[in-house]
Amino acid sequence: MPVTRVAHVIERLSRGGASRSLIGLARALPDDVVSTVISLLPAEKAAIPLLSPSKVRLISGESQAVIEEEISNTDIVHVHFWNTPEIYKFLRCNTIHSPESERTRVIVWVVVSGTTAPHTITQELKELADMLVVSCRAARSNSLAADSAVVFTAAEFNRLSSFFDDSPRKPRQDKDPFRMGYIGTVDPIKMHPGFIELAAGVNIPGRIFPIFGSGNGFADLRTRATNLGIVDDFEFHGYSEDVGSALRGFDLFAYPLARNTYASTDIVLQEALYAGVPSVIFPVGGLVDIVEHNKTGMIVNSNDEYQRALEYLFHNPDQREALGSNARDFARNQLGANRSADSFARLYQEALSQPKRRCPPAGGATSGAELFIRSLGTSHPEFQTSFAVGTDIIQREEADRLIAAVDRTMWAPDGGGVLHYRAAFPQDPHLRFWSGIILETQGRPALAAAEFMAAKQLGIDSKQLEAWQKRSNRQCQ
Repeated sequence: MPVTRVAHVIERLSRGGASRSLIGLARALPDDVVSTVISLLPAEKAAIPLLSPSKVRLISGESQAVIEEEISNTDIVHVHFWNTPEIYKFLRCNTIHSPESERTRVIVWVVVSGTTAPHTITQELKELADMLVVSCRAARSNSLAADSAVVFTAAEFNRLSSFFDDSPRKPRQDKDPFRMGYIGTVDPIKMHPGFIELAAGVNIPGRIFPIFGSGNGFADLRTRATNLGIVDDFEFHGYSEDVGSALRGFDLFAYPLARNTYASTDIVLQEALYAGVPSVIFPVGGLVDIVEHNKTGMIVNSNDEYQRALEYLFHNPDQREALGSNARDFARNQLGANRSADSFARLYQEALSQPKRRCPPAGGATSGAELFIRSLGTSHPEFQTSFAVGTDIIQREEADRLIAAVDRTMWAPDGGGVLHYRAAFPQDPHLRFWSGIILETQGRPALAAAEFMAAKQLGIDSKQLEAWQKRSNRQCQ
């Protein structure tokens, strides 16, 4: 039996949803597919044991030479994509874009929704891939992905099966608290920014909101809940590997996400469905692909609808039970790593049946700022205006004002935004300048002043920089 060698490339192997999807997929692929995981940055130590038991090899944070050697012996490079500087540097490197006719085939799987910046599907991304695959139907609203195959992220339900397959959940008693839980990223880049205020408006006796996950938002959530006098209605658990036990304690999965979230067919939402816990969501990203309104959960369109939906399901236990039962059946029949693996096994064969092609030229050396601008495609043209040589001063000033006003998704330090690229390219003057603009707007003038000074030392000499620098220096006094 011929063997297909696949290198799964990810920014960093971690305990997050994208890594779990990768691991679930690699483990579920048929025996004639041999998988290697290439973690471009060193894998999180806690994530490495997640690969066991399996025959999947891990290459973690290795040199370019080691990665090139692995790629040279690979049939397919499968990139698990969201916008990060490491992924884009890899996609544009000579490792996979050799000028020779013989080269590996590249499949790019967009594991975020692909509908909001900075995680957008661009013309360059499409051209860098032999095959572009998306993980939710919403991504097809972009004409560049209109004909792409849709493969949902790969949830491994076997880590939940011992909790739900052999022993049913304990029926809720009237005296029990009503627990509406959240599991996921605790940061307004993903979580609804009004999460606490939404909960405050839910009129349910004995309400409890357990929150599990990782992120930088716990302290802010606790402060806001304290200020509203409802901190005792929340449980702040932090990260837990034992998702099954957490879900077993939920009556509802309360999963309100930010309007411009990058969420796709989230692993944790699939796990809640598998657990038979009804979900209440907003119609954002790819969530609507796996929740059907009034069948497997409830989809709401406003803050008030969200609060009333939670109250309705509290007062209607029969409907709650029906939604949970439908969700459980849907997850068992339509979701999971095995289904994703079946789809990719077919796509791998399709890719292998096509002749190898020369890739489009990836271009010469590109600065960090240029790479960031290109990763945005046609969105947020203010960065290109600010960057371009010879731009009219009034246009540049307006562009810098727009940069100052970008939301968190565009500057998050680990979400493909300005600060993420600045960390990857600390010698890039424009990324330092833009970081300074953003930090000053956030009321952090000392950090902004340091960025402006670095931008000047690295080569920017403009009236715009001088004006921003003077402003931050005054605020530091």
